[in-house]
Amino acid sequence: MQLKTKSKRRCSIGEWCRDFWSTIHKNSHSLGNFIYNKEHHELFGRDGKRWSKLAAFYFCFYVVLGGLFCLYLSIFMSFLPLNQPRYIGKDSQLTSRSNPFAPGLSFRPQVRLTLKDPLTLIWLSSSDEKYP
Repeated sequence: MQLKTKSKRRCSIGEWCRDFWSTIHKNSHSLGNFIYNKEHHELFGRDGKRWSKLAAFYFCFYVVLGGLFCLYLSIFMSFLPLNQPRYIGKDSQLTSRSNPFAPGLSFRPQVRLTLKDPLTLIWLSSSDEKYP
């Protein structure tokens, strides 16, 4: 069986396998050389000086990013009143239909009950055999 390769050269499966494994062997050696190059004393293609420059850049970058976050947070907080919440009473999102002035951060289901609708409530009696 003949295979077509990128070079448009036909080869047998055995030749293709030999080429494949020799390429893998060469690439694994070059991968190991990329991870740590003993000749140039480099780790992932960078020596100690270049790694320190990269670390200094990212340190400064994240310090500036954190500073901008703190600046915008302080600007936002300066517009909020300190002595009361922004939305109180009926305007608050924390209220419920039963108690419009409910304090705290909580959630409970607000089911609308209509007694005229038979599907609203499930009526059980003690004489039902399914429910002991």
